[in-house]
Amino acid sequence: MRIIAGKCKGRRLSAVKGMETRPTADRVKEAVFSVIGSRVVEARILDVFAGTGSIALEALSRGAGYALLFEKSGDAAKIIAKNISDCGFEENSKLLRGDSLKNLSLLKDEKFEIIYIDPPYQSDLLPKALKLVAEKGLLAQEGLLITETQKNISLPDKAGNILLKRETSYGDTKIGYYCYPNRE
Repeated sequence: MRIIAGKCKGRRLSAVKGMETRPTADRVKEAVFSVIGSRVVEARILDVFAGTGSIALEALSRGAGYALLFEKSGDAAKIIAKNISDCGFEENSKLLRGDSLKNLSLLKDEKFEIIYIDPPYQSDLLPKALKLVAEKGLLAQEGLLITETQKNISLPDKAGNILLKRETSYGDTKIGYYCYPNRE
């Protein structure tokens, strides 16, 4: 697993040993960032269920202004902290350890241009996280919310007034792209 483009292009990232954390495959990450394109520049990123932090770190490498990462696993949080330090992004990122849904519920007056939600595949956390993002108004009006799930999972058509605009599958992974009506 590596940073694909930008300031830290080619840098290898550490990962948690075992199957508890499932890093986003490089080909999936490359496809997602192809869709995000220049939106990432100066964007505020929220990486929910961050795992290794590869999505937020890729965004920062490509010019994002700030990244907030949530991770419950202590082992994964240590790896994220190491990856942040190794990439030199301590100044424009923040890692919050603990339950991601609780961390979402605690955010106040925050807006993010890109939100990435990648819960453990065998969980019921995605609809709950989507609901909290919508209720808290965390997605900026021009923002993009991206979900990563197993291919066989049905994605909700909407979360509040945030609508599913596109689904794409890569192997066993399904990516969903959400935004407000009349946005792409």
